[in-house]
Amino acid sequence: MEFSEQWFREWINPTVDTDSLCDQMTKLGLEVEKVVKISNVCTNLIVGEVVKRSKNFFSIEFLLIKVNIGNNKFITVASRYFDVVKGMKVIIATENSKLFNDKFLNLIRSRSLECEGIICFCEDIGIINFKKNTIILPLSCEVGVDVNKCLSLDDNIIKISSTPNRSDALSILGIARDIAVLNNLSSPRLKKYLNSVDNFQKTEILIDASDVCLRFFGRIISNVNVNKNTPFWILEKLKRSSIEPSNIIANIINYVLIEVGQPLYIINFDSILKKIVIRRSYKGETILVNKNKNLVIENNSIVITDEEKVLALGGHIYSCVSEVNLKSNNLFMGCASYNNLDIFKKYHHYGCKNFFTERYDRGIDFSIQPEALEYATYLITKFCGGRVSNVIGKVDFKKKFSQKFIKLFRKKLYEITGCVISDESVSCYLIKLGFKIILNKGCEYWLVQPPSWRFDINIEEDVISELFRMYGYDKVPIFPMSTCYNVPCNDESDTLLNRIKLFLVDRGYNEIITYGFVNPDLQKLLFPDIPLLCLSNPISREMSSMRVSLWIGLLSIVSYNQNRQEKKLRFFESGLCFMKDPKERLGIKQSMYLSGILSGRINDLHWDVIDRKADFYDAKGDVESILDLLGKLNLVKFKSFKVPGLHPNQSIAIYFKEKMVGMIGTINPHLEKRLSLKDRTIVFELIWDDIASLNSTCFKKISEYPRSIRDISIIVDETIAVGDIILELQNSFFKNIVDIILFDVFRGSNIGIGKKSLAFQLVLENKEKTFTEEEISKILKRCIATLESKFNAVLRKSVAQ
Repeated sequence: MEFSEQWFREWINPTVDTDSLCDQMTKLGLEVEKVVKISNVCTNLIVGEVVKRSKNFFSIEFLLIKVNIGNNKFITVASRYFDVVKGMKVIIATENSKLFNDKFLNLIRSRSLECEGIICFCEDIGIINFKKNTIILPLSCEVGVDVNKCLSLDDNIIKISSTPNRSDALSILGIARDIAVLNNLSSPRLKKYLNSVDNFQKTEILIDASDVCLRFFGRIISNVNVNKNTPFWILEKLKRSSIEPSNIIANIINYVLIEVGQPLYIINFDSILKKIVIRRSYKGETILVNKNKNLVIENNSIVITDEEKVLALGGHIYSCVSEVNLKSNNLFMGCASYNNLDIFKKYHHYGCKNFFTERYDRGIDFSIQPEALEYATYLITKFCGGRVSNVIGKVDFKKKFSQKFIKLFRKKLYEITGCVISDESVSCYLIKLGFKIILNKGCEYWLVQPPSWRFDINIEEDVISELFRMYGYDKVPIFPMSTCYNVPCNDESDTLLNRIKLFLVDRGYNEIITYGFVNPDLQKLLFPDIPLLCLSNPISREMSSMRVSLWIGLLSIVSYNQNRQEKKLRFFESGLCFMKDPKERLGIKQSMYLSGILSGRINDLHWDVIDRKADFYDAKGDVESILDLLGKLNLVKFKSFKVPGLHPNQSIAIYFKEKMVGMIGTINPHLEKRLSLKDRTIVFELIWDDIASLNSTCFKKISEYPRSIRDISIIVDETIAVGDIILELQNSFFKNIVDIILFDVFRGSNIGIGKKSLAFQLVLENKEKTFTEEEISKILKRCIATLESKFNAVLRKSVAQ
């Protein structure tokens, strides 16, 4: 947020210089990013009051005006502005003045006219206005004083950044409250303006989305002259807050927004039919923008409508039909209070983030809405005229707008800060911050209620944080932390993980590190059945949910690299993932995961190597190698498993007994298009905490007798998994068969439709003696009989005959 220092000092003016003021803001958590000094290049300009206007018989280009420049001194000056009237306060430049543009002053000099100066245009002093006119000063300006001092043309622009929870820090009023406490000054308040009601027009307001729109106030202002010039001082303040000037109505709305942080709606009242409705949008509903473009509104967005059409989106996107323009005469002005955790997340979809949506995202102080509406009404009627109606309010009284009480214990305060603060100091600071306090005699705690503008304060630690922002973190005693804890000399899980990371690097993978915060929309595409774990104060919409898998970050990295013409992509990442689990502390379970992703070529381009794309079996082979390196491959089983984000026929789960410890799969083709992936992409994921905990230590005596090797080839249905066949043979002949290797898979018309031929190599061993041919033959016959009974397998040799 940017604002003028002089504007800020109109609200609160501590007796400190600019550097000290900025230091105070930074200590309060409102980090000052930069301070820009602005000095007007014009000098020796004075405030003058028009006394009399005279005709100039020598030229029709300008008038001769008699002005008072203070101390009863009157001079004659030239003016290009023909609407000068008696009593008007203007800027006077004399022979000694230095202007941004001396064009008109030089013209007067060349004509040798009997005048001693000019009345300044905007261009004369370097002010960019939306109309070329004389700058008319407020009547409160003292005649004869220096214009730079009167209009604060010598100023500083302060730019601050605040944490996402501080919605009140997006207004001058909110920042001034904190500075007032630090300097022991009275807390600033918005002045109450009472506007006389002389317009008896009415319109009905209905709220059909009370779960999102908690309250809405509005009023009608008729006979408004929108073509009036915006006062110079308002334009300058907005310009110093990086807001481009517009028509006077928009400028006033922006002015109120920066000062008090309350967004206001301005709608052309002549475009409204009968009543105003705040509701959720319907499917396929549109709004007319840019006169010839219909914007499709996302379903369930908050909209402001009449009986026929959408007037505006809740995020301050106006329809061309309802937008205020220079021909508008009757206005409807309203202000709303929304549930900031709900609907305004949708406005990132439209790419319309602005000053208004930023405040809605963080939350609006509901208690100041009527006062802000009255304040804006006062400014509009003062400068544009108009007749004002009563305020029409619509409030959902079922919603409680008061903050809850929080217990602040003395013991907890000491444990966190390590210092003792007197009861008087605690109460004094909290009351100045706007808290309500109840302290019962003999109690060990204060019962405190946060102010309406600090709805981010929900727990005891929040209150302590607020207290110490004012007390000063530099006053907290510094001493080394002492505690007793046991640090293991060597964590086997970490050692194994580091070993696997080196293995993956040797296999051509690159390690990446991504944030634990992910895009909830992308996570919902991959895991629609897993509930989202959303953050209360996210950095952005794209980082508002805790990840349940490392795939989200890996997929983003692959898409990024594919857009930069990378053809061979292999990445892996290890990190914590988070799940809701009521059995865990705070209801959240975090586990270490290891995930990888493959896409594009499997090998670098080479004349002696076949160029092919990575497939499911490449990823499965890498996972099997990892498990084999850990000595745990024989402990797990691979089973077919359907994941919404993966290809239904190319996804498997890894199980240890009945517990799933990992997944492998190809990204679903439909999802590939949604993610803009340009190649087949395969992912795998291991729940590392579960994998590392598997007990794989096993000592066996090595047989002194030679092994025997035999091959068999069988035909089975296409639907039968190879893993099930191998597992059945291992369970049935574990004493004799020490290894089973699949070395050939064949499909063809001579095999049969829906059939496949599998060739296995069986490694036989007896630890007590050498197998005879008769014993080997019996084992093979039993194997074939088992396969025939369990899987309806047919021996390939007999078919060939």
